[in-house]
Amino acid sequence: MISDYYSIDDILLSQELVPVTFDHDAARMNYLAQSQDLSKGTKVQVPLWLAQGFLFENQAKIGLPEYLEEKKQDSMIADPENFNLQQTPKYYEVGKLLVRLEYVVLQYQQKIFGNYKQNWHTITDVISRTHMANSKRKNSKKCSFKRQNKCSGG
Repeated sequence: MISDYYSIDDILLSQELVPVTFDHDAARMNYLAQSQDLSKGTKVQVPLWLAQGFLFENQAKIGLPEYLEEKKQDSMIADPENFNLQQTPKYYEVGKLLVRLEYVVLQYQQKIFGNYKQNWHTITDVISRTHMANSKRKNSKKCSFKRQNKCSGG
């Protein structure tokens, strides 16, 4: 799951909470819920690293985090510029990881990364417009500086 053992971003990503639903009874898992044993069908929030272990051992199914659920995806597709990604800073990373785990079905994969492309185009457009505006300001300052030097005899 973690691509770089020493990467702070990967460590923080592995701590992202996701819902899991147990397929079997789980004994001595009282630290995940208030009961001593977790019965089949119990849904709890666990970090991604633990959810991945449960998934590989066929003990539980991973659910989508709230920000990847269909309702949020649809609102994001409807208006990607107004979807606040600051509330979910690991949105794309978690989506990419769940795709790698072959958990996210193709329609979610297309929604997640289709939105990424849309946001990327918007971001690059804003950056290029800002860069062009700054370049024009710098050039106008250079011209006015040259004019001042000519006028003052410098």
